[in-house]
Amino acid sequence: MNGIPVIKRYARALYEAGKDAGELDSIRGDIAFIDRLMHEGPEIKRFCLESHNNRTKEFDFIRTAFSPYISPFTARMIEALCENNRLSAVPYIPAAFREQEDAAKGIEAVEIESANELTDESLSQIESRMQQRLGVKIRTKVRINPVLIGGVRITWSNRTIDMSLRGRLNAMKKLLK
Repeated sequence: MNGIPVIKRYARALYEAGKDAGELDSIRGDIAFIDRLMHEGPEIKRFCLESHNNRTKEFDFIRTAFSPYISPFTARMIEALCENNRLSAVPYIPAAFREQEDAAKGIEAVEIESANELTDESLSQIESRMQQRLGVKIRTKVRINPVLIGGVRITWSNRTIDMSLRGRLNAMKKLLK
């Protein structure tokens, strides 16, 4: 599979088809269902990610695990993934769809990693500064990453601001070499 760009193309196609048909609300429900299924059913996710040589087995799986519970638009997209030997993209479709939807609304996804839990005040300051910097609305995802030792690392699009202790130590290490 050709990775993330392929997944994003399928998500964009699903978003655009759903928007044109006025079906975005039902597709959002489908995306939530798929996301929940991938988190609560590790065997389903594993089946999607494994390589199979039996297309009939894959289609039977799709018709059992997904099709009865999702709209025809979303079911058709999953079938297209299977037809094109890209069933392994299914677990990543929810994130790609949400990213597509955010882009259409002019919202930038920002991930904030911190060594420790941030206070509400600190988080609010970071969000405010990032919104000013980017000039668009942002949607933040906060994650605790003890490897950072201290400070924060902020990632969006293909950019990173690393104000973590780990990042500063690495920079100092490079400088001393």
